[in-house]
Amino acid sequence: MISFLDDEINPFLIGDANKLNQVLMHLISNAIKFTSSGKIVFSADLVAETNTDCHIRFSVSDTGMGIQSSKLQNIFEAFTQANDESSRIHGGLGLGLTIVKDLLTLMNSNIQLESEYERGSTFSFELLFEKSTPESIAIATSSENSFVGSLKGVKILLAEDNRVNQLFASELITEWGATLDIADNGQIAIELYHKKDYDIILMDIQMPILDGIDATHIIRNQFPKHKQNIPIIAITANAKNGDELKFKEYGMNDVIFKPYSSIKLYKLINQQLGKSELEIIEELPAQKVIPPKAILPDILFEHVNLHILQSFSRGKESFIVKMLQAIIDTVPPTVRELNHAIQQGDWISVNKYSHKLIPNMNMSGNSNLEIQMKWIENHASDIAAQPEIIERWPLIKLEVEKTLTELKKADTFYKIRTFGK
Repeated sequence: MISFLDDEINPFLIGDANKLNQVLMHLISNAIKFTSSGKIVFSADLVAETNTDCHIRFSVSDTGMGIQSSKLQNIFEAFTQANDESSRIHGGLGLGLTIVKDLLTLMNSNIQLESEYERGSTFSFELLFEKSTPESIAIATSSENSFVGSLKGVKILLAEDNRVNQLFASELITEWGATLDIADNGQIAIELYHKKDYDIILMDIQMPILDGIDATHIIRNQFPKHKQNIPIIAITANAKNGDELKFKEYGMNDVIFKPYSSIKLYKLINQQLGKSELEIIEELPAQKVIPPKAILPDILFEHVNLHILQSFSRGKESFIVKMLQAIIDTVPPTVRELNHAIQQGDWISVNKYSHKLIPNMNMSGNSNLEIQMKWIENHASDIAAQPEIIERWPLIKLEVEKTLTELKKADTFYKIRTFGK
């Protein structure tokens, strides 16, 4: 793989690093998958700049099989195959470019495609970034530490059924000084809110027994008047443009999309508690200009990318250990349940267990598996797609097993380095 980075691009930019990372991982992994020989080229070029902004064009080109002209119009639909040959060679794993399209839409951009069958493809997109400075980035990095204890006295209820997501939110919220109760589904959240008072509820949308939408409806319509107006923030992994309005129609005050940053969650909680962003900034103590902590060294794996966990860890390797252990503990039983459901043709359970695996695959940095699980979730109720799910599953399951093997190696590495054992 060859990379070109325009020397004129300002090295200090402000943007959504997590979404950009996901887009590039999807595009590069697709290029690798469908290029059996030749080369792959990634480039980032400066299109234009002002005193405050940089306009950058990203592109991923390959000399792979290319895409037939008849397929170009629909290639961004979920798991459209480039051609029948790609399905045969690659086990029907598909391109999954709809996720790239949705992520770029959220960043006010769109994906462009140029392709010639049997000669290769180029996917490109453009993004606008705000310029920054080393000092500003250092302050932003260190200011997150000043959130510690800033939510003392705030009582938060988290309705979330995924242990990895629970652990991530709990680590942040307790560090900020708030008290946190966790409900594994919407029904438990309703029961807890009947018994206790909270200042805010973080409500996952898709949960067993009672989902977040129904739980919110019950709170807004069946609880005593003084409890009906509690701020509720929807949490969802299914991010699409315009969803903010949809969730507000359901009775939620706002929505945050997974995977979310700690600063985004912190600001959203404060805003719903009645504090403006200016007030939040003013509450933070004056910061010294401290260089950002060095990026953790990479461990090179074939099926795992630790950049996601490293970016969420905020420099705390003990957090990486906790998250790795949570993934290692929860993925195998969920995979067994999903395997059993597919074998039994229990498509409601197939939808449920594939959904549970999505954030685990995201945190593992395996974009291909994240796409596979989203595809299974979205197509489990489609009778026409069910035979393809059955056909694809053995290869997907094998990749999950290989991913788990590498996660265990990463877990051992971090445990030794963090705890010396």
